[in-house]
This record gives sequence, C-alpha cells and structure tokens, in this order.
Amino acid sequence: MRTRLFPFRCALLYWVCLATAAFAQGVANPGNLVPNGDFQRDVDNDGWPDGWPRDAAATFPVETGNRWICLEGAQKSVNFTVPLAQDWYKLRLTMRMRVTGVVVGDEGWRNARLAMSFHDQEGTRVGNWPNVFNGQGTQDWIVCDRVYPIPQGATELRCSFSNFGTAGRVEFDDVRLAVTQVRVTTKAS
Repeated sequence: MRTRLFPFRCALLYWVCLATAAFAQGVANPGNLVPNGDFQRDVDNDGWPDGWPRDAAATFPVETGNRWICLEGAQKSVNFTVPLAQDWYKLRLTMRMRVTGVVVGDEGWRNARLAMSFHDQEGTRVGNWPNVFNGQGTQDWIVCDRVYPIPQGATELRCSFSNFGTAGRVEFDDVRLAVTQVRVTTKAS
C-alpha cells in the first residue's frame, strides 16, 4: 500500500512546494488569466460564454451541465490576447483537449493546437515558439499541464484555439493560465 501512495505524495509535495515558492517570491495572484476558461458563465443566457469573442469558427456544446469550446473543420481558430505584467516570469497552463479525425496539413505544425506566441509592445514576436499542446487523429480528453517562461520584453501572450489541419474537430475545456513565478530583481545601491 505504501508504494502505491508514494507517487501521489511526491506529486502533492511538488505542488505544495511550487505554490509556496510562488507566494514566497511575491507573486500577486491575479487568478485565471483566461476569461471564463471553463466556459460556464453565460449571464445573458444566449448560449455564448461571457468574455469570449463571437466567432463563427466556434461552437459551445453542453453535456450534463458542462460547456466547452469546439472547432469543427479545417483552418478554424478563435483568438485572444493576455496582457503580461513586466515582473511576471512564468505562466502555468492547464486545460483539457480532445481531437476527433484531425488530419495534418502540409507541414507538421498544421494540426489541432492551442497556438501561443509572446510579443513585445510593438507587436514583434519575442523568444522561441512555445512548446504547445497539439494533436491529430482521434484522441479522447487528455489533461494538459505545462509551465512557460515569459521571454524578457514580452508584454502580451497571443493564444489561438485552432485546427490548422485539413479536417477534423478539436475541443478544449477547463483552460487556466496562472502566474507561478515573478522575476527576481535587485535594487541598485
């Protein structure tokens, strides 16, 4: 019994240490940077989640009280931008993603993905392309969890829920983007 609990205890200890380290470094907790990332809030009851752009590319299915974003067909995207504070250093992305019948396009990156890129105040991309979650073919819901360092000079993160493939459907749910670490700065003497 003890050995089966060991991985769970290690994971729990890791997340407690991560949270403690983040707060010890003075991370102001802005909460989820993705507006209505679970897609549940719909104040005007029109079937469109609050805070999400009205875009013909997306639908929001509902099943047993849960709503999520769905992009059906080739070359579909819904975009949003997250403003970044200068002292933020790392962001943690968690979400669920499912793909059905996604066919890769003429290049390997032309699949289903949450595309992301960091930009400076002039709109120029800074840093490398982030290692984003992506999929092809058919795969049931997977849990995605990754930490992204924010490149120096980045003032915004551009995100795109997308199917860049030639066919298929991609779905996302429970999208959360949170600050986990701030930059260490020293005061000049």
